[in-house]
Amino acid sequence: MLRKTLLAFTSLFFAIAPICRAQKPAENPPYFVVHGWPALPDGMVLGQVSGVAVDSHNHVFVFHRAEISWAADKTHPIASATILCFDGASGKLLSSWGQNRFIEPHGLRVDRDDNVWVTDRALQQVFKFSHDGKLLLTIGTEKVAGVDATHFNLPADISFASDRSVYVADGYGNNRIAKFSADGKFLLDWGHKGTGPGEFDLPHSVAVDAQGLVYVADRSNARIQVFDSTGRFLKMW
Repeated sequence: MLRKTLLAFTSLFFAIAPICRAQKPAENPPYFVVHGWPALPDGMVLGQVSGVAVDSHNHVFVFHRAEISWAADKTHPIASATILCFDGASGKLLSSWGQNRFIEPHGLRVDRDDNVWVTDRALQQVFKFSHDGKLLLTIGTEKVAGVDATHFNLPADISFASDRSVYVADGYGNNRIAKFSADGKFLLDWGHKGTGPGEFDLPHSVAVDAQGLVYVADRSNARIQVFDSTGRFLKMW
């Protein structure tokens, strides 16, 4: 009797299981492609996009290489506008600027005052612009590589702390993180090429959390390293 009862329940389970699965409401994916975004003007195409950031007005800033590719000649500035500002909701192009200024666009960030910061590897510089493209600050010496307070070697990315200090991932050549005050004064740096804790092999991106901890994407070492604001190594994964 018990055996017959178990067989009956088993048969019932396999009979109704497909129905239950079919009736389960589909879950919306957390992320999905918004086709048709951005709405580019006729004849305009994006080049290689190297940086994207969003400001407090839901404006999306895009740093792209326009008609120049990664492998192209880097002796002349890009003629087209390299910084594009889109409306986040509609994708409409609101403004564009940066013509004849950049050679090798790389990182782009927006600070809490909606200023736009970018790095240019070939120019060896970090730039701060107002929301509408007015140059406010330049750090680094144009087209001169180095590893000191006024020189970078192929800088990759920037990030900001709550005290407005600026961290630069001086990544491709120097394998260091450099810290500056809000007005561009050099404060300190740390790191060199290697595989140990606190060493880097192409620090490609940098971010700062609400507690002031500094996260570095150590690309060729395939890891994230975490430091305090003075560059003291804390952990990695």
